[in-house]
Order: sequence, then C-alpha cells, then structure tokens
Amino acid sequence: MNHLAPHLQTISKYLGVDETYKLRVEYQEFGDTRHKESIEKAYKAIPRVINKLSTNLIMSA
Repeated sequence: MNHLAPHLQTISKYLGVDETYKLRVEYQEFGDTRHKESIEKAYKAIPRVINKLSTNLIMSA
C-alpha cells in the first residue's frame, strides 16, 4: 500500500503542481521474480512519462 502518494498529491497544490505521475516498484518484500518484473515495468514506463512531460512543456510554451 502506498501511503506517500496521497500526501504528495495533497501538498502538490500548495507547490503549484498540476499533475503527478506515479512509477511504482512493488513486491520489494518478496525479492523474487515479481519484484524484478516490477522494476522492469517501472523502467519501461519512464520514457512514456518523459514524453508526456516534454509534450506538456512544449504545449505550454
């Protein structure tokens, strides 16, 4: 369970943040293939988030 994300979303409004993106690595407590697959999934999601951020930056300029 992610306890940090809701808090970050709450304070983000005070910091002027309009959008948040979550990349998660799960199953750390098991340290098995589920954890390794979760790491790979998170790394693969990074380019999509970067693309969204750069597109938003270009459109707001």
